[in-house]
Amino acid sequence: FSKCPDICPAELNKMGRALDMMDKHEELPTVIPIFITIDPKRDTPERLRAYKKDYHPRLVCLTGSNEEIGKASKAFRVYFSAPAGDDEDYLVDHSIFFYLMGTNGEFLEYFG
Repeated sequence: FSKCPDICPAELNKMGRALDMMDKHEELPTVIPIFITIDPKRDTPERLRAYKKDYHPRLVCLTGSNEEIGKASKAFRVYFSAPAGDDEDYLVDHSIFFYLMGTNGEFLEYFG
């Protein structure tokens, strides 16, 4: 989520460096990194457009309804827990995973 204070930015920077290293090998396919928020309440499309400017230029940021985010997190076995209520200043407890998917959407590997 875009308000993650430390681990998400550090991991996205690490991922960007890995993508830059892979790009030096023309025989490898181009990897499109996709970031799916787990905080759709605050991570609007506008906020994510601004957020992604700090990371790899190919980064695609996605958000959706609570139901859609729930389905995606379940499909990828991602844990997250956000407090209920109207307070806008909160942290979301979450797992950190990167999944490498094949060109046909098949799972290849995960990094966590």
